[in-house]
Amino acid sequence: MVKLINFSAIFLFFFSISIFFVIENIFGEINFRQIYYHIYFSLVERLIWFDKKHFIKIIFYTLFLPLFFSSITYYLTNFFKKKKYIADRYIFYFFLFLIIINTCFFINKYSVIKFFTEDRSGNDFYEDHYKNPKLIQNEKKNLIIIYAESLENFFSIEEVFGEDLLKSINNIDYNKYSFNNFYQRLGTSWTIAGIVGTQCGIPLSNFMYTKSNKFTEKVNEFMPNIECLGDILKKEGYKNIFMKSQDAKFAGTQKFLNTHGYDEILDKKYWEKNMKVESDFDLFKSAKQKVLALKNDSKSYNLSILTYDMHIPAEEKKNLSTYSKICSNLKGNIYNNNIKCVSLLIEDFINFLISENILDNTVVVVVGDHLAMRMTPDLNKLLPGSSQHYRTIFNYIFTKDQYKKNREIVFHFDFLPTILHLLDFKFDENRFGLGASGFGELSDDFILHKIDDFKNNDLTLLNQKLDKFSFKYNSFWSKD
Repeated sequence: MVKLINFSAIFLFFFSISIFFVIENIFGEINFRQIYYHIYFSLVERLIWFDKKHFIKIIFYTLFLPLFFSSITYYLTNFFKKKKYIADRYIFYFFLFLIIINTCFFINKYSVIKFFTEDRSGNDFYEDHYKNPKLIQNEKKNLIIIYAESLENFFSIEEVFGEDLLKSINNIDYNKYSFNNFYQRLGTSWTIAGIVGTQCGIPLSNFMYTKSNKFTEKVNEFMPNIECLGDILKKEGYKNIFMKSQDAKFAGTQKFLNTHGYDEILDKKYWEKNMKVESDFDLFKSAKQKVLALKNDSKSYNLSILTYDMHIPAEEKKNLSTYSKICSNLKGNIYNNNIKCVSLLIEDFINFLISENILDNTVVVVVGDHLAMRMTPDLNKLLPGSSQHYRTIFNYIFTKDQYKKNREIVFHFDFLPTILHLLDFKFDENRFGLGASGFGELSDDFILHKIDDFKNNDLTLLNQKLDKFSFKYNSFWSKD
């Protein structure tokens, strides 16, 4: 019995060391909540599953290696015990002491106490503020959403770039609206998260591990228990189409679209069989053809387009689109031209929609999916560490109808109710998800845009609330 206890203590010591190794090398910088969620959703909900390589690594490092080192150590301790250099109880106490040290280190490093105190204290923010009202649509309108990769208002600052790189869109002569203070908050800082934020009205909490694009690729169903834009429109008889030049499987985009009402996904796999689409120029050329085909169809539609050229605009390499007839005459440095070209392509596409009278019964939303992730070294100097709280995402809404904005501060979550409002849906308080429409009457109870008002210089208060443990948020991933 004493031998078994000693061996168990030795094994637990090496097991605790292997846990640190696995977490650091497979999952990266995470906290206890992410560990908890990963285990819960993998084993209980069975929604998330590991790569086979990950699974093999975990078994190897947490079972076989600890057993190997435990056996060697146990043999050595027995050798010293027989020589009467050490007693059984000291072997146990020594390894128990090491286990306690490792446990304390684990608790501190991965914020275990915070998870059971701060993270789970107070009201459930999502329970208090998430809305899913009854919807009634009066008149059907078509919808085109252009998710412009990494497009933010910073690129319009002439003092920095020598010119307004986005002036092509800014100068479009049509009835349009823009929210001046569209801020990025927690769970919206990468592409699939930006899409979820705008179409579902909630952030995509990175509760699995920091390799966020990887975890969303591995889900069996992507938030199956929440109603998003595609679900709503499909119920109303809309056809939902999604277009991008790259593989839609990346980051789980295809899983999200399949789960939430999209009928047609045109991505790299589709283009390889049908036509050559390698750049945003090709993408918008194909989008024009798609819109003309949809124009002749009596069915209402939602066409969502995701650009790619702005995915890390390089200083030394031109985007393929800059060689197109629309962008070939650009004069300036490569970095500026890559950004200006995207603006020119979007301008050309919207002017095409205007010339074809598409906007007579269509709302067009142009929105950056998130803030630019990487800048040139010189531009980084102009962006202080906390500037992401102040930088704003580029956005425009083109519609023939007249509206009055009710505020300038918006987040990704506000675009779902805003889009529904523009599509002539009526719903209580103009609220859906965590957000509220930027047009129409604004409920006095709506506080999301007031939490980060910068008056108290507390720039992360909303992030803290969004980041707290929530049974309501968990339920969005449930199969029930």
